[in-house]
Amino acid sequence: MPAKAGFSLVELLIATSIVLVIGGIAGALLMQSFTLWEHGLSRTRRWVPADAALTLLARDFASSVGAMGWTGTPTRCQFWTLEPRGTAAANLTAVDYEMLPDGIVRRASRPGTTSLGEQRLAPVAATRLRYGAAGEPPDVWREEWSSPTNAPARLLLQPPDGGDGHLLLRRTP
Repeated sequence: MPAKAGFSLVELLIATSIVLVIGGIAGALLMQSFTLWEHGLSRTRRWVPADAALTLLARDFASSVGAMGWTGTPTRCQFWTLEPRGTAAANLTAVDYEMLPDGIVRRASRPGTTSLGEQRLAPVAATRLRYGAAGEPPDVWREEWSSPTNAPARLLLQPPDGGDGHLLLRRTP
């Protein structure tokens, strides 16, 4: 009897089963990696506007002018700041930040103008503001600030769940 060349039906079925199992595992891993990538992308899209809003508030607070009337409540703060203007001198600007349940609103106007430029910033969860005076211990916070000649040295943006929040420091006298 002559020798037969090739694979038997059983060998082909086993090889096909192994290829299908390996292909299924590879497909599942690929789908899981795409799901993780989409989750990271959606999270980044949520955090980028919030980060931009907090960066703008941090810049304004760090450059705030202390001797020009600073008022603050848990949901709103109003003060004067030195707003950068490219390479030329900074502009003195009155700013008003209001923490709304669905985001942060920034209103700004320059001296001599009556219009307020309103800018709705990020969709950030409701944030509470707390104020810290210079020379006070770091764990002492005030709910409100109202001083025509002084500004807080520290500003805490606290999330509604009472977490750590964001601590901002002022660099101008």
